[in-house]
Amino acid sequence: MKDSPLRLSELGEKTAEELQAWDWAKRTAELLRDRAGGKRPDQIQKLAFDFVYQEYQPDSEFDAAISMVAYDHGIDDTEVLDVLVVVLRDALIGLERPDG
Repeated sequence: MKDSPLRLSELGEKTAEELQAWDWAKRTAELLRDRAGGKRPDQIQKLAFDFVYQEYQPDSEFDAAISMVAYDHGIDDTEVLDVLVVVLRDALIGLERPDG
């Protein structure tokens, strides 16, 4: 399976680290496991995007962290959400791979 060319930039990696986004993505991927099962990577990417932008409601603490990270880096909150999409997609794909 070919990996997606959509990757985190250096700023995206730093943003993910500051938010502990990989931990969030692993927990969230477990909740979405059934919805991701059997899907192609492009479908999983769409699932991650739709979840982050249409369904996910961060608690007040995580919402504040998203806003603060965006402010600290001079970016918009939606750019932080894009980081969440990528790390969630990777976590979901990791569930599907035998070595994931």
